[in-house]
Amino acid sequence: MTPVGFISSCFKTKNGIPRQPSLCLAAKGTLTIEKRIFSNPEHSLIGLKEFSHIWILFVFHENGSHTAVKAKVHPPRLNGTSVGVFSTRSPHRPCPIGLSLTKLDKIEGSTLFLSGIDLLDGTPVLDIKPYIPLYDIPLNLKETLREETDCFFSLHFSTRKQ
Repeated sequence: MTPVGFISSCFKTKNGIPRQPSLCLAAKGTLTIEKRIFSNPEHSLIGLKEFSHIWILFVFHENGSHTAVKAKVHPPRLNGTSVGVFSTRSPHRPCPIGLSLTKLDKIEGSTLFLSGIDLLDGTPVLDIKPYIPLYDIPLNLKETLREETDCFFSLHFSTRKQ
């Protein structure tokens, strides 16, 4: 598969990236659609600015664990409980593909300006799709123990240098 573009991110190393995109709304990045994909890449973005958020389908390109993945993992919020990898959002998967919901701040030409990202600088992007609540929020959601144990904290960055 050929990436449609690559993320330029405030996260230059794997360590320190939020586990989910909504945990650090101040995290910024850009995605520029490659000219080798479309002769006029900006045309592929017509109409996208009408949406506040987009889904980004990407490759965990720095995650070498896909060659020796484990069927069961221990998510941090489950206090050592072991569950199947497909019941988690673990980046350690047999097929290293991720999905991230990010805020679309603006579009300039063939570049998307994003916030609330959880993506490493240089991440290959396979596809983008608009977030449409009517279709993306299922009816009759089933709550799980994991959802009840999750607790979220806001992360804020100071603009003042120490």
